[in-house]
Amino acid sequence: MIQKLFDLEDYAGTYRETRNAYLKAANQLKLATGPYKAARDAYVAATATYTKSLYE
Repeated sequence: MIQKLFDLEDYAGTYRETRNAYLKAANQLKLATGPYKAARDAYVAATATYTKSLYE
């Protein structure tokens, strides 16, 4: 008789909890970095415009 040595269902609850915690943290990081990315994009656009005006 073959004995069942490994059952994935034993780890399903832990996997789901860990995955949910990760997804929550990833979403919070995404929301937190939004203002910084907007400021970066504005700085890059302003620098590009300034640099372009120097060579016109």
